[in-house]
Amino acid sequence: MENKRGYNYIYSKLVDNENDVLGAIAYSEYKRHKIETIKNFEKKHGRSPSVEDLKPFKDLSNSKSQIKYYKEQAIQLTQFFIDETITQTIENELSQRVHKELLKMKPSFWNGVMQSVTASFIFVLLVGIIFFFTLSYNKGFEGALENFCNIKIEHAQE
Repeated sequence: MENKRGYNYIYSKLVDNENDVLGAIAYSEYKRHKIETIKNFEKKHGRSPSVEDLKPFKDLSNSKSQIKYYKEQAIQLTQFFIDETITQTIENELSQRVHKELLKMKPSFWNGVMQSVTASFIFVLLVGIIFFFTLSYNKGFEGALENFCNIKIEHAQE
């Protein structure tokens, strides 16, 4: 369809109504194709194309197969966008969940201090017990206790 001024009615072939998002995307595919054609012409001929120079493009772009191609491209682009959006949304949601779970698992500062103090106390106690038993091995239990506590143990005589 074309009027006397060379107006191309492809928009009405691609877009059904103002809410037709796929049609609008298909039309943007047509415009991308047209700009690419013009740039290629300018590169090849060193000048902008005339209306007559663009007639083969216009005939091709208005063909049923090309209209179908623009609409299929719109569907593919939309599907790609939806897939990417869903993937990003899922990745963000999982990342937030993992971060929250890791924060729950991380001990608080004071909890860490308490663990360190407890571990140090147990270590000192174990070293003391080992030292005491080592001493008692050589001097006997009473001798080690006397030596360790600096006392003299006297036995009551009967």
